[in-house]
Amino acid sequence: MRGRDRRHRSPARIHRVNLRFDDDEFDAVSDAATAAGLTTAGYCAETALATARGHQRAGDSTLVLRALAKELFGARAAVNRVGSNVNQVAAAFHGTGLVPEYAQAAIELCLRTVERLDSVVAELRRRLG
Repeated sequence: MRGRDRRHRSPARIHRVNLRFDDDEFDAVSDAATAAGLTTAGYCAETALATARGHQRAGDSTLVLRALAKELFGARAAVNRVGSNVNQVAAAFHGTGLVPEYAQAAIELCLRTVERLDSVVAELRRRLG
């Protein structure tokens, strides 16, 4: 059994909306509701209202920030790989005087890593205002 927030509005809400989900969709919504500490119906109502009013729920922004942090950690690991590749290219160049064949791949990895970091940072800036 999942822990749920069972606080109710007073006076009660009088309008009802029935939603239909397939199994995967319901699992995703149910998991998000649990993470936010709400019932599935409560989560749907609160999220719909927040979206309609142009606001974002605090629990949702926490989940988004966690996902962005995970992306940053992944980008950090990619930067470390780029650094290793650059060192290998430099060592090969200093040893032979020739640019190794894999230098282009290292450059492309560097460019993709910078693009990834730029997109994560832009999303963080957007989310944080």
